[in-house]
Amino acid sequence: MASSGSLSPSRALNGTTSSFNGTMPHSPSGMPQAGVTSLMDIANALAEFEIFLEDPRQAVNAPASLPLEAFDQAVISDKRTLLGIPSANEKAPASFRAPKVLAYRREQNGAGAMFIGSVFSKRKAGKQLLVEFDDTREQVWVPRALVCFRKEPALTFAARLAKCLSDRALAEAHLRLNLYVDNMPVDEVPDMSSEQQHRIVTNACNTVATTDWGDHPATINLMEEVKAEFARAVNTAVFNEHRVSEQHRFRFEHLNLPPPAEKQPVPEQGMVPMPSYEFGELRDTVANNGAGMHGAAVAALQGVRAECQRILTAGLFQTDVAKTTKLLEFKRLQNEATKHTAQNLKRGRSEALRVAVVSALEGCDDPGLDITVQDKATYESSKLFHLLVRVNAMLADTLRDMTISSLSQYADYIEDLSAFNVQVNDFDDIVSMYDNPRMPGLTGRRPAFGVDLSVENGELKWSTDPDEFATALEADIVDAVGQLHDVPQLENTVVTKVFLGRRRVLASVSEDDPAVDQAKLRIREAINKAVGPMREFANKLGSFQDLIVMDVDKYVEDYKEKERTLAMDRKEVQGILDRKKLVDSQFPAAVVLGMVSVQLGSIRDILLQKLSSMARRVMNLVAEQMAVKGELVDSVYNQMSEQTAKKPGNVEELAETREFIASIPKETVDANEAIDEVLGYAAMLEELEYEMSDELFATRWRAFGWPGKLAGIIEAAETEHVRIEDAYKQEMISEQEAFAQEVTDCEAVINDFNKHADINQVASIADEVRRVQGQLKQFEESSRLFNSREGLFGLESTDYDRLGRMNRAFEPYVMLWISSDNWLKWYDEWMHGSFADLDAEKLEKDLTAAWRNVFKSSKTFADVPGLLDVANAIKEQMDDFKPHVELITSLRQPGLRERHWKQMSDELGFSVQPGESLNTLQDVFDMNLPDKQEIVNKICDVAGKEFSIESALDKMQGEWKDLDFQLVAYRESGTFVLKGSDEIQQVLDDNIVMTQAMAFSPFKKPHEERLKNWEQKLSLMSEILDAWLACQKNWMYLEPIFSSEDIMRQLPTEGQRFRSVDRQWRKWMGLAEATPHALTFTDSEGLLESLQGCNVTLEQVQK
Repeated sequence: MASSGSLSPSRALNGTTSSFNGTMPHSPSGMPQAGVTSLMDIANALAEFEIFLEDPRQAVNAPASLPLEAFDQAVISDKRTLLGIPSANEKAPASFRAPKVLAYRREQNGAGAMFIGSVFSKRKAGKQLLVEFDDTREQVWVPRALVCFRKEPALTFAARLAKCLSDRALAEAHLRLNLYVDNMPVDEVPDMSSEQQHRIVTNACNTVATTDWGDHPATINLMEEVKAEFARAVNTAVFNEHRVSEQHRFRFEHLNLPPPAEKQPVPEQGMVPMPSYEFGELRDTVANNGAGMHGAAVAALQGVRAECQRILTAGLFQTDVAKTTKLLEFKRLQNEATKHTAQNLKRGRSEALRVAVVSALEGCDDPGLDITVQDKATYESSKLFHLLVRVNAMLADTLRDMTISSLSQYADYIEDLSAFNVQVNDFDDIVSMYDNPRMPGLTGRRPAFGVDLSVENGELKWSTDPDEFATALEADIVDAVGQLHDVPQLENTVVTKVFLGRRRVLASVSEDDPAVDQAKLRIREAINKAVGPMREFANKLGSFQDLIVMDVDKYVEDYKEKERTLAMDRKEVQGILDRKKLVDSQFPAAVVLGMVSVQLGSIRDILLQKLSSMARRVMNLVAEQMAVKGELVDSVYNQMSEQTAKKPGNVEELAETREFIASIPKETVDANEAIDEVLGYAAMLEELEYEMSDELFATRWRAFGWPGKLAGIIEAAETEHVRIEDAYKQEMISEQEAFAQEVTDCEAVINDFNKHADINQVASIADEVRRVQGQLKQFEESSRLFNSREGLFGLESTDYDRLGRMNRAFEPYVMLWISSDNWLKWYDEWMHGSFADLDAEKLEKDLTAAWRNVFKSSKTFADVPGLLDVANAIKEQMDDFKPHVELITSLRQPGLRERHWKQMSDELGFSVQPGESLNTLQDVFDMNLPDKQEIVNKICDVAGKEFSIESALDKMQGEWKDLDFQLVAYRESGTFVLKGSDEIQQVLDDNIVMTQAMAFSPFKKPHEERLKNWEQKLSLMSEILDAWLACQKNWMYLEPIFSSEDIMRQLPTEGQRFRSVDRQWRKWMGLAEATPHALTFTDSEGLLESLQGCNVTLEQVQK
């Protein structure tokens, strides 16, 4: 039973669609609509034929049915429409542009619809088209009847589809009818009578040769088939009788069967009736209108037939190329052969045909064969016209026969060229045997094609790709057929005095002719088999793949970075040389792969060149390493020899030199290993026949000679050291005696130093103290030197403890007189020096230290009246000055500004202005400021706290000096995104917290405006950064989506919104990249408002 989705026979065969006979219904205007066809045009046109794609029950949407293309007869008229679309087994040319179409696609719900797509290929003589739908990018083979080209009239498309559906429905109905009949039982069908069977056999075997075949097994089998057909015919008659009877008709109405054939009247005679006609009259008509059997016409036809025979011997291709050629050369030969034959047909043969016809008809006494006729109407009703029609038909047949024969011969030729059995065991083990059934005695043949296999950009590269062979040879066929499309008909050159209109050409074989497809198929199958060994051979070169793709520079750099030893270098170079030897001896310069001869010289040369370069450059690395090790040896041994030979200037240097000589064996361990390496490298390079430079040669022998040379230098130095040791010992003893006398003299000076007690002589006494103090330091250094040298000479160490006693005894004098001298000098500088240069912090520190020393001195010299008086006098002066330190510190507060000095002057009642009334510390006392210290301290304290706010602001703003936004390119979008803002965010947060804290300070007033502006700036930057990061997150999510043109077409409104945001984003990111400084960029006018607006728009897009 038919499904509900099928087109019922009653509707398909009796309704609008069934009555379709190729005539289109008319549009309201009375003619098909012109211009580009739209989906609405197609829907309206299909409705004219009661075809509704959206209805799943329609026949067009039937999921399982006979192929629609089998019923498409209109494809014959599609040649112009499908011109230029490549076949499925052809490669599209570079200039090919897939035409836009509206194509049918069945949806999951069973309904169908037309969608926009592009046609990329065709097959089955154009009855199926490969369509790529724009919305899904899916490629599907669609019947031609379900594809409407953009300029194809909608009614033409609809009529064609309706005809296909009608024919398919009728075919399905007939199949269904036959199915029912075939399944009817035959047991009750009466068998043919023996008389009927005998009559059939007798009539069938009525010749001399078949008289005795009546009992032959083949005859018996045939009779069984006849009887089966007889039973089926009876069942068919019974079935049809029941389906039209009133009693049983209702049982057949739902079966979707074809309409019953009209009942024909029974003929009176058992023969086909034919209308009567007058043979004589018809003969006269043919004789008058045709060429008849006139001798001139027969002679002309004989001449034409002779020329046709010559044409049949011609060929479109050269099938005897004797040498191995490149594919391009082979194609050139074929093109020349094709061109030569085509030109001969168009010129030489055409002229010969003209001469044959004209020479036969010239002077003919029959006016109907007059080639000088001048009237077109007379010509077209003459015997000459019918004769030339016949001649053109003969020529067209001959041209077709010659073309098909040439195609077959060419296919034979290519099959002969490729009839090899090739077994590729390895790159140097190839077995090739010629095995051609058409040439059983031939066991070998020259390769037809030559190709080069080379290396390009690290990959194997065929000069002619294996896939190009079949395509190129198939193109020869298409080109040959195409060159025969304009062979002229003969009448243009025979009837010269009648204007016949445009030049007419002979019918020729088309590019989609089955003979052409068959020849192309044979060639492709033969070539695909023949080029298989090429791919196999390329795969067999896998053992050389590392060399083929190798970048020698990178190999050398990588090898250079390895931790290498001499053994590793030797193994690496030897491996390279062994491999080079293998390539040189075994890698072939050429191989024969059946039909193809492959030239490998280029690869062989490249492999040898790379291996030579690798070996040479690795040995260069060895030579460089040898030079480096040689430099190390030279450096170490030069240093050792120079230090050893250097003459000691004193006993310390002598001891150091001896220690150095003793350490030489330990210090030269690495250098001696380097010598062994240098000699090993040199031996390796000599063994490998590497040409060492003169410098490298000298390095080798210099390294070899260094140990012996240094041993001689050491021996000479040790002899000299023994001689000068005694001289240094005697010199030290003399120096010690003089030193002891100097210490004794200095000790006497220290013991008498308590006699100095004149406070008026502080400066001179302090100078003497400094001299003695320096002398004591020198004594300490000398004593340590003597003790050290005594140890070097092996003598007993001298005791210099009294130097410590002398220092301790003299220290109180140092503290008293040096501190007193400093105080007096400082006081004068402080009181009369520039107040603007006065360092209050240093003043307090120096005063405290000096006072402490004088105080200690007063305790030490408590029993020495004169010195005690000096100490007390100095201490009293310091005590008088100390109370003023706080005032001085306040007045030297760095935060004091003009407003503070003015306030101070106003509150004190007199001017206190640095550079005017306040130039020295003495001015402070002259203005009696110590008595007004409370007022001064209060103002200075406020100045200090205001200054701390100012300093904090300066520090915060200084932190932004080198802070830039880091932007990076985003994919291939041509714009940028912000990369990592953590550092800026951290500084921003810290600044905001500190600024807000300072805003509550009672001392902010002088900086209130600056503080407020800075707080606003930080707040704006924070908002910009938040909006920026939010916008960047959404933009990065949506940008890949709306980069698709399909998405832009499907979501035009959202796409336009995103495009507007994208333009703003690119504008601001371009500015940020040009001016990345954080403070500068965030000052951009309109930046915050733009980013906030973009965020609103992006949220709308995402919804």
